[in-house]
Amino acid sequence: MAMEQVTNAMLPGWVQWILLLFAAIGVIGAGFSYIGKLVQKATKPISDLTSNLNELASSLDELAKRGEKRDQRVDEVENAIEQTKEYQKNICLLALLIADHLIHGNGTEELKKAKKQMDEFLADK
Repeated sequence: MAMEQVTNAMLPGWVQWILLLFAAIGVIGAGFSYIGKLVQKATKPISDLTSNLNELASSLDELAKRGEKRDQRVDEVENAIEQTKEYQKNICLLALLIADHLIHGNGTEELKKAKKQMDEFLADK
């Protein structure tokens, strides 16, 4: 038995319509698939850019936090330097008054004032 080639004339009308419908659905599906790929290619640079921008934004946030921490540390160091300067100033004043007292033998009032000033300074710290 030889195989015969099937032609449209051999198929009933409703089968032809179903095959035509399936072919149309296939062509439309392929068209939508192609359009989808084109849209995806067209929007890929934008999505890449937004993801890069999000990464940059998170990096900037991290840098801002690190900058705030460094600013706090700098403020603490500046305060410590100011306190050290004032402490050294008071120590130098006491040393000068003690030297003056040793040289001249009197001037205990100035020593008492300086001691009171140093007590107040140390009490504040």
